[in-house]
Amino acid sequence: MASYLSKSKYISGHRCLKLLWTYVNNKSVIPPPSTTAQYILDQGTDIGILAQKLFPTGKLIDPSNFWGSINTTKTCLNLGIPLFEAAITSDRLYARADILAPDNEGGWYIYEVKSSASVKEEHIRDVAFQRYVFTHAKLKITKCFVIVINSSYLYDGDFKLNEFFRIEDVTEKADAISEQFDNEIPTMLSVMDSPSCPVVSLGTYCKGARYCEMIELCSADLPEQNVTTLVADNEGTGMKLIMDGIYDIKDIPEDYELNRKQEIQRKCTIENIAYIDSINIKGFLDSLEYPLYFLDFETVQKAFPMFPYSHPYQQIPFQYSLHRVDYPNAEPVHFEYLNNDDKDPRPRLFAKLRDEIGTKGSVLVYYDEFEKSRLKEASQFMPEYSEWIENVLERIVDVFEPFKNLYYYSPAQNGSLSLKKVLPALTGVTYDDLEIRCGEDAPRAYQRCREAQLTREEYDHLYSEMLKYCSRDTEALIRIIQEFRKLISA
Repeated sequence: MASYLSKSKYISGHRCLKLLWTYVNNKSVIPPPSTTAQYILDQGTDIGILAQKLFPTGKLIDPSNFWGSINTTKTCLNLGIPLFEAAITSDRLYARADILAPDNEGGWYIYEVKSSASVKEEHIRDVAFQRYVFTHAKLKITKCFVIVINSSYLYDGDFKLNEFFRIEDVTEKADAISEQFDNEIPTMLSVMDSPSCPVVSLGTYCKGARYCEMIELCSADLPEQNVTTLVADNEGTGMKLIMDGIYDIKDIPEDYELNRKQEIQRKCTIENIAYIDSINIKGFLDSLEYPLYFLDFETVQKAFPMFPYSHPYQQIPFQYSLHRVDYPNAEPVHFEYLNNDDKDPRPRLFAKLRDEIGTKGSVLVYYDEFEKSRLKEASQFMPEYSEWIENVLERIVDVFEPFKNLYYYSPAQNGSLSLKKVLPALTGVTYDDLEIRCGEDAPRAYQRCREAQLTREEYDHLYSEMLKYCSRDTEALIRIIQEFRKLISA
């Protein structure tokens, strides 16, 4: 039996016909979602269920049975009540609406629920496709809405459903998108039915393709130092080069227009050497004031506010690592905190940090926007810390800056400026010996400790691994400063 073109398949086809064909005909080659991606999907499911409470008279249609849900929808349309997961087909099109609500004038409103804090073009495209299918099935759809999370909502301990969500009328925008369907849909159906996958090469349309499930497969034959790894590539230069048949950074013509940072990267890659701007590195080091404090937060965020006086998706610090170095070549002194219960970690975390960080000396972080934002949020939440936090904010120095500005670059970074890449490139030290190796793993581990049924042994092990990971981040900053000093004295 021929496949139906559903909303998810349509969205895949709009992004890339190769993705659509693979999704329909060879789905097993598409990698499963990462732990973090699956967590986001699960949150989306939870938010969808919560949004149903906005329509207390609504009826849920079991989506687990394809034809059963379609038949049940037909029956329930006569009830004139909101329907959740209403499903319908028209020819080879299939759509399921998060919420289908009567407009009290013989028509219906479609509501698409997203666990996002803003309405995006893809959300409007989602609901536009649904309306197209429902309309072709002879249902009158008068308006389209997208329900998103109100990120400014402050949870005070008394949850207010109507304030948590924000509903945006996207009918006119959906109208504009719908004009594309008569051309797009026949093409997609033809691709789905084709015995062979369409040839779609990497190109500018893949910009931001880290979100595409196919990007690793499509990039598998590229050389390691390929043009998609060009730094500071806001103009999509890498994908333009691929469309010109240039894949390896070493093969970029000398007269090809690159920005300063990309020129440095190209030269380092061709000559297999590191670039060192000793003057600016020395200036950076000279700006530091002892004692040095090396700070890193680990945070957790959820769509639903986790604690009173927090916002949806607010990054809640639950852990920090702090190393203090009193003078050059001094042995670092280590402090740390990791919340170990279900209470709001912020009061105890910042109380302990205030006792340990002192009022003088540079506070070194990697990518200061993150740590600064957590401190500013703490100041709003706990005004009694405002003066101390302002002092810390004035002393923060961003170790990311020398790498962002390419005062140092090594081909081993492969275009990345992340701490996980610059650390081994500069010092040879990695995170490979750790069980928790990246910032996405830490909050998942913390949530397991809070929410999963763990044995004491499992809990203690996970707790220990979280401490090791966060400590490695601040140890990394110390090693970078040490290596910088060696470079300028060489």
